[in-house]
Amino acid sequence: RAATIVDTGDAYIAIAGQMTGVGGAVRLVRVAKADFASVVQGTDDVFADGMVWKLGSSVYTVVKKGDGWAIGRFDPATLELKASSAPVSRWTFLTPVDGKLVAQAPTGGFLVLEAEALTTASEVKR
Repeated sequence: RAATIVDTGDAYIAIAGQMTGVGGAVRLVRVAKADFASVVQGTDDVFADGMVWKLGSSVYTVVKKGDGWAIGRFDPATLELKASSAPVSRWTFLTPVDGKLVAQAPTGGFLVLEAEALTTASEVKR
């Protein structure tokens, strides 16, 4: 779907799927490099046009959270959601800075997030 794919060494992780008027899902998928046959699909809805980032030992992308969007941190082997942030813009970037992550809030300001827990360390309002 999106223009990013993450290489985890033995597999690729990307956003896949489709939403239509009658259903569907857009989720993270993990495809084994060895044969492209072993596929793991996540269980959390993600932003179809989002990016996927590998930072440290985790994979991050924008996930559906209630009526909005959040940054989600996933286990790269199981695609299990480990943590999610306060609301962000679905078009956000994610930039590591001094051991934290910076994302765009829905209001246009910036959120500084703790990398593991994705709790808000600080917010720069617009």
